[in-house]
Amino acid sequence: MALGAEVAGCDVAPPPSGHFQSRPLQLMIRLEGLADDAAPLQRQQQLDRLIADSSPWPGVRLCWLRPLAVGGEVVRVQGLASGQQGAFVQWLAGQPGVAYVEVDGPMEVGPGPRLPGTRMGAG
Repeated sequence: MALGAEVAGCDVAPPPSGHFQSRPLQLMIRLEGLADDAAPLQRQQQLDRLIADSSPWPGVRLCWLRPLAVGGEVVRVQGLASGQQGAFVQWLAGQPGVAYVEVDGPMEVGPGPRLPGTRMGAG
């Protein structure tokens, strides 16, 4: 994470001691026209172009963290007010050059569908 933050110039502030801090919003995003072997600086520059001065999200910054193994990027969103996540992700998904975007979160394994019981043995 330090490499991405260093290249991107994004703030990496430790959580205040003694306070619980929720994880900042992270997105998985696939950008059109970005080579799989693009340098981190190129990746950050393309993210910066998405959030230009003309965007309706003043003060919001996308900070490149790392590439995804399946193609795409993991980015941290800075400067977004609480409660605006859904609207921001929807706006971002509609921008030219964005092929795919979704919120990055922990994956959980839960119980699968209940299958009918089968009897093993003599038939």
